Amino acid sequence: MEGGKVTRKAILRRDMNQCQTGYPGCTGVATQVDHVNRPEDGGGEYDPFNLRASCKPCNIAKRNRELAARAKRADRDRGKSLQRW
Repeated sequence: MEGGKVTRKAILRRDMNQCQTGYPGCTGVATQVDHVNRPEDGGGEYDPFNLRASCKPCNIAKRNRELAARAKRADRDRGKSLQRW
């Protein structure tokens, strides 16, 4: 896990501790690192091109949006499978 800490510090330094996400409620001060594309969706876990500095409110907002979109897709897919019956 040490590699993750080194990567996190490097990304925050690269982005000058400025949030790169910019959702409503953004504090501007990055304390976290966000995956542009989730590793489960094919994004590299420690790939610097897939990481960006994020403030906590933006990181939470992005996660909530992703979870809502996944739930919506799951509901849509479930509806399609029910229509086949």
